[in-house]
Order: sequence, then C-alpha cells, then structure tokens
Amino acid sequence: MTDEAAAIVQDLDAEGRLYADMLGLARSQREAVARKDYEAVASLLDRKQALMERIEAIEKRLGPAKQGWPELKARLSEEEVRAVQARVEAVGATLKLLMAEEEGVRADLARMQNSVGAELRNLMQSRKGTKAYGGPGVGKPDPRFFDRKE
Repeated sequence: MTDEAAAIVQDLDAEGRLYADMLGLARSQREAVARKDYEAVASLLDRKQALMERIEAIEKRLGPAKQGWPELKARLSEEEVRAVQARVEAVGATLKLLMAEEEGVRADLARMQNSVGAELRNLMQSRKGTKAYGGPGVGKPDPRFFDRKE
C-alpha cells in the first residue's frame, strides 16, 4: 500500500474509532439524563466536545483527499481503493448510528429542560400561595430585629 493510501486508511480508522467513542458517550448521556444526573450530562458533553475537536483535526487532514478523490482514486490500486471505500462505508454506518442517538439525546434534553422549568414554576407558585394566604412566618416581623423595651 502506498504511503498516501496508508495515511488515508489510518485517518479513516481513527475517525471511525472516535465516532464509535462518541456513540458510547451519547448512549451514556441518555442514561444520565434519564437518571437526572446533571453533572454526568455536563461531563459527557465536555468529553464529546474533546472528541469532536480530534475528529475535526482528522477531517482537516482528509480534506484534500476528499476534494480530489477522483484524481486520487486514479492513482491508487484497486486494492487501495477498496480499502479506502470500506473504511468510508464503516465510518458512514457509525456516523448514521451516532446521528440517530444524538437525536434521541436532543429529545431527552428538551424533555429534561421542560421538566426542570415545570418544577421551577410549581415552586414559584407554591411560594406565592404561601405568601398570599399568610402561611407560617410569612409577613410576620422577625423579632430578632426589634429593639426591646426594658
């Protein structure tokens, strides 16, 4: 295999592994959202961002090969072309799974956001109700702040 083809295959393999890692993180993120583990969700988002930066670096390296694929393909042997195409198809399949999982994550996060919003509205309404009806300690002066006549 030529150095050029080997470099492309190596980058595609690395990209495929990174997308597979992203898929695992997306699945973990859905589980964290279901548990309402907001710290885990934030941590997973940070990890996904780090993977995306690595993927972007690989995409930058692969850019010329993708743009000049017809010319590159003409220079490569049939075996090398098949190897590159197999990797491209594998990355595409993983990416398709990742996109479906990410869509589920987005829906889960939207539900989580709506749930938190509803909880906050309920909390605010219950506080207003307590104030309006003079519940315990509401509207009564705190005796710690009054001077005592002695």
